[in-house]
Amino acid sequence: MPRVQRRFLLHSRWTARVPLANGSSECHFEVITVEREHVTLRAVLTRRDYQVQIEALDDPGAWFLGWRSLPRSDPS
Repeated sequence: MPRVQRRFLLHSRWTARVPLANGSSECHFEVITVEREHVTLRAVLTRRDYQVQIEALDDPGAWFLGWRSLPRSDPS
């Protein structure tokens, strides 16, 4: 059973396990629009918008529901 229900998506908050933009710290997002097959996510820090397939949010390896702290990976 999918954990994403379309009727609750608008204004929901998500954390990406891996930042969407390379070299960016954009991990926390809010859903600002819901369309047939995709949603528009707005990054909290930079206010950039990204379109993501709704099915992609069902992948627990890529997304957390809600805002969470992620462990930092130190290059040392």
